[in-house]
Amino acid sequence: MAELHRDLELEEIDPDWAPTMESLISEYLLAHDFVEAFSINHIICKSSLCEIQAFGYEGHQQWNTMMSQMRSNDWYREFNGTSISSTSNDGKATVVTVLHRNLEGELNGA
Repeated sequence: MAELHRDLELEEIDPDWAPTMESLISEYLLAHDFVEAFSINHIICKSSLCEIQAFGYEGHQQWNTMMSQMRSNDWYREFNGTSISSTSNDGKATVVTVLHRNLEGELNGA
């Protein structure tokens, strides 16, 4: 996961794609029933990756459910993979999810 985060930091921002994906991901998470169990620290998209970092006191299963259900959105076709890492300390969970953009075929209007 550290390598993916480093890759994200080194990427250029795709101004035609990244802000739209950040907004769509944010809107999805804020509308989800489980969002109250988590505090979203950041949602960052660049050109081929989006990273979501959240903190929570509930089980990781709720986060996994939100991520699984996210796949039902039409805009999720922009992605072809997901990596999730979570750690717990004193009952507080830190969850990092990286979404991998589907660059083959450029589904977003190309």
